[in-house]
Amino acid sequence: MRAQNSSGTFIIGSKGSIWTDTYSSSIRVYPDKFFQELKSSKVLPPKTLARVKGGPFKDFTDAIKAGKKIKYNAKKMRVTNDRDANKYLESQYDYKEEFLPA
Repeated sequence: MRAQNSSGTFIIGSKGSIWTDTYSSSIRVYPDKFFQELKSSKVLPPKTLARVKGGPFKDFTDAIKAGKKIKYNAKKMRVTNDRDANKYLESQYDYKEEFLPA
């Protein structure tokens, strides 16, 4: 078994949850039974998907450049010039225990 990485992204869905490590080189779907069903049904995309040139950081900065500038107050951890943007800084979900990894 591979060592677990403590950094990454956890996405909560209505049928299960997805965890991906920091650089998205590994994913995990919870609950495990659902993950096994997905793998055996062949609905998951191939592992050889095209990648963004320059990696995720380039993709992120390109997305920022395409949109309007935001001002962020790091001490208050809030966007100061777009009140609506602050909703993206915290979870919008009620975490269900059965979707969390053991």
